[in-house]
Amino acid sequence: MSDTLTKLAYQTFQQGKSYFGLAHKTLGYNLQNLLYPDSIRQTQPFGVELIALLQQKNAKLQETDWLDAERGVYPTSLLFDNPWEDFFRYYPVVLLDMPQMWEKLQSKKY
Repeated sequence: MSDTLTKLAYQTFQQGKSYFGLAHKTLGYNLQNLLYPDSIRQTQPFGVELIALLQQKNAKLQETDWLDAERGVYPTSLLFDNPWEDFFRYYPVVLLDMPQMWEKLQSKKY
């Protein structure tokens, strides 16, 4: 696989994980709002500048990670190392635990 194709695959992999994280947060927020509407705190939205800065820092971090692998600090294969079996086994447990976590927050049992 060419370096360009490998880098594109790495970037796509990282972006996919970011999208999954956003989907998880959205699902969790909507479920919490449905089951425990009083527990949702009113927040202020992030400004466009802060979001742009966070995206820029994330891109820089990924580029540094890629360059370190390219320089041989660690194998490029580690950029794709993700324990999928563990993820798919434990993620449902995380989802099922969310209501209990919200209940603890409601009753201030941190």
